[in-house]
Amino acid sequence: MWCSMLNLGYCVRSTINYMIHDKNKIDLSGLKGPQITSKVFIILYFVPMVLFLFVKDSTSYMFIALFGLIGISGLIKKYYQNIFEKGKEIIH
Repeated sequence: MWCSMLNLGYCVRSTINYMIHDKNKIDLSGLKGPQITSKVFIILYFVPMVLFLFVKDSTSYMFIALFGLIGISGLIKKYYQNIFEKGKEIIH
């Protein structure tokens, strides 16, 4: 919410011509969020498999599956990407 208000304030203070030019763009490359290691994604992938055995409510299945999906996407982005890069280094 506060980020939208900050952007809105920037738009109000600036003219359209000023915001259109490339040299006036806001650089966000230095901002990074918290880094999650691949071990956390492995845990998020395997814990729902165990929890499915003990949960009887169908609504809980959706929330548990959401954690599993987050784990899978993190594994694909972080863990498997590192493995493929190491494999390329060994081949070359």
